[in-house]
Amino acid sequence: MFRIAFRTLFTTSALAGLTLVGACAGPSGATSAPPLRMMTGHLDLVGSKWKLPMSDSGLDGRTIEFRMGENHTYHGVLTNVGRQLDKKVGAYVGFVLMELVPTTDPTSFQGLGRTPGSDNEEITCSVTADGGRMKCNIESTPWERI
Repeated sequence: MFRIAFRTLFTTSALAGLTLVGACAGPSGATSAPPLRMMTGHLDLVGSKWKLPMSDSGLDGRTIEFRMGENHTYHGVLTNVGRQLDKKVGAYVGFVLMELVPTTDPTSFQGLGRTPGSDNEEITCSVTADGGRMKCNIESTPWERI
């Protein structure tokens, strides 16, 4: 009796594990980013990671991750400085590039964008995001979800 119950439990657990692995893997077997969740009527950016492959100056590669900040603001924190910010004074991992709050549109946010450097300029920015791309009015090319 114990052997049958254990075999059934083991087989069921193994099949469930295979189902979960298959659900997370893409066509090439690589995992893809999970879909953005809707929280209180808006996209939840917390924990999502984005890469800017190109900027006005050429190849870039900077990456950010959104974290929840004070007063329910989304902080776009620099996790890789990339090629364009690599030698810029004030650009470091952990620098907050964006502080955003949701707008009335469920896929739009607005707030401040910061440029690292001696001037540490703050610019009003608006951002729209979907499952795989994010467009900010500060950058000419879209960010891609990673």
